[in-house]
Amino acid sequence: MAASADVGEEGRIRLLLPWHSAHSNLIRALRDGKGFVVRVPDGTTRVRDDIPRMPQGGKHLGDDEIAVIAAWIDAGCPEHGAE
Repeated sequence: MAASADVGEEGRIRLLLPWHSAHSNLIRALRDGKGFVVRVPDGTTRVRDDIPRMPQGGKHLGDDEIAVIAAWIDAGCPEHGAE
């Protein structure tokens, strides 16, 4: 199951897709906020490069920390970590 969030009238952003960190908007937000794929109400998709880098107002994660999150997504987002 993919996690997604509403972005108002523009549509929905899929935050992550288990087993596919390379296609994860969460990873894109942690890296640089570019390349977000947004599904708009008419069913088409749009790419946005103006999403603020996460976390906003806080210390950004390093490449090693982002790699841990990407590995978790690639493992299918297990609840108790990769076993």
